[in-house]
Amino acid sequence: MYTLEELKPKIIEWANERDLIHSENADKQRLKLIEECGELASAILKNDIEKQKDGIGDIWVVLTILEAQLKTDFEWVRSSHG
Repeated sequence: MYTLEELKPKIIEWANERDLIHSENADKQRLKLIEECGELASAILKNDIEKQKDGIGDIWVVLTILEAQLKTDFEWVRSSHG
C-alpha cells in the first residue's frame, strides 16, 4: 500500500497523460470535487463503507489534480490544522 505522498506523483502522471493539468481546467475540477463530495455523502447516508472509502480516495485524487492546476501546495492545510 502507498502513502498519500507516494500516490501524488502517480496521480499527477495520470492527470498529465489525460492533459488535465492546466489552470483553465480548475473550475471543472472544483465542480468535480463537489460531485465527489456528494457521492461520499450518499455513501455515508447508506452506511456503505466501501463506497465511503472509494469516495474519500476520489476526493484525494481530485484535490491533488486541483493543487497541480493551481500551482499550489495544500500542505498549509495540514500544518495549520495539525
